[in-house]
Amino acid sequence: MDMKTNTRPRTTKITKARLIGTFKHDRMEYPIDVPRGTRCTLIKDGSTAGKYWIDDLSWIDKNGMLYHDAFFYGIIIEPDQVE
Repeated sequence: MDMKTNTRPRTTKITKARLIGTFKHDRMEYPIDVPRGTRCTLIKDGSTAGKYWIDDLSWIDKNGMLYHDAFFYGIIIEPDQVE
């Protein structure tokens, strides 16, 4: 079931501050600069339950591998980074 057809309530918050760091997936490493106020969604299940994934990827170039990996694997952030 994809996120658009999922009717379960979602807990959405935004990033408190600009987040500068590195997003890693497999052997790839990407520098990221997430703007303050970016929409994030609470993860309710699995090994990352209680953390948030960045839902709004509009700040990433849609033609690059960073977008692909962020879309399919998710950029996960800690609960203290959202409000």
